[in-house]
Amino acid sequence: MNLLEPLTAEAQLAELVVPARLPLRSDGTRLMRLSVSSLRLFWKCPERWRRRYLLREREPQSGPMLVGGAVGATVTAYYAARLAGESLSADEAGDLLVAEFDERLAGPRTDLGDDEPQTLRDQAREALGAYLAEVAREVRPLAVERKIELRFESTDWTFVGYVDVEDERGRVIDIKVGAKHVGQAAADRDPQASGYLLARTLEGKPASRFEFHSIRRGAVRSGGRCLVVPTERNRERLALFEARIAQTAREIARCEQTGDWPLSTPDGWWCAPGQCQAWSSCPGGRPRS
Repeated sequence: MNLLEPLTAEAQLAELVVPARLPLRSDGTRLMRLSVSSLRLFWKCPERWRRRYLLREREPQSGPMLVGGAVGATVTAYYAARLAGESLSADEAGDLLVAEFDERLAGPRTDLGDDEPQTLRDQAREALGAYLAEVAREVRPLAVERKIELRFESTDWTFVGYVDVEDERGRVIDIKVGAKHVGQAAADRDPQASGYLLARTLEGKPASRFEFHSIRRGAVRSGGRCLVVPTERNRERLALFEARIAQTAREIARCEQTGDWPLSTPDGWWCAPGQCQAWSSCPGGRPRS
């Protein structure tokens, strides 16, 4: 990466010291990339990050994850068809959605808890139908699922992401499916927007803005099922996010060197049974009787 301008020369030197390599994984291969989801997990709990990315402990798919994944994949296919000069009807998109959902449902390590598969399918159909009818028609895609990959100098690892949609008006779009809409405050501090806007800037193609296309699943009593939430980042904030990637990489390297991987804050909602599969075996989990 090339450092953006707002930071001072002294800050540039301090902030962008990065390890040349990331840690080895349990199978002897080396971790070669960081991503927004990887960074998010390390910031929440370095120990959980170690288990997922170095020990390769896979976490189960939940019902909401299945709905979000199936809707996101179908929206991607819808936009990809438009890029190719073709189209998917609502019925065709719905059939594709069900096939995508069922394929994911049959995958390994799926834990729906108390959720019923048919209820989740219906939620996915409702979410997709609303998005295609209310939002998608106004989007003119230029690229779908484009890979971005940024590298600091003298490193063999990269920062990687996959941008859901980039459109003709210069916007970067990310599809979010959840029980609640993405709020403006959350959008304004979200690292995904920062990471993808940083990538566009360093590529020499600054985006006009970032948009979360927020889709609610399940019952909607008020507020609508779809909402477009815009957010922007100035150059100073992008430079600070670039520096934070570097800082996090240094912290990962220090944890590897010392063998000391900090635990999550104990009052985080994610540090609880049902939220973390490592709860019963983690020193930060519930004491065993």
